[in-house]
Amino acid sequence: MQRGTQLGQQAKFEEALDVFRQAAMADPYDPNPHYQAAVTMMHLERAAEAVEAYDTTERLAPGWFNSRAERWVAAEIAAGRLEHPV
Repeated sequence: MQRGTQLGQQAKFEEALDVFRQAAMADPYDPNPHYQAAVTMMHLERAAEAVEAYDTTERLAPGWFNSRAERWVAAEIAAGRLEHPV
């Protein structure tokens, strides 16, 4: 998780996403890698994928950070009702 966060802070979003996905496979019950992956997907303008990651976060830990609000924004972007970036 630390490595993924470092990569994200360096705007290396594809690399960060790979690290977060690996972390999610290592511990599928931890909501944090899914949440961080969703945030990273939003930076990559992949809103539809982010919605799925936010859904997993919500399933694992209802109300994790701002996941519900961020999921709503991602869904609105994916549906074309909002423009990226918001």
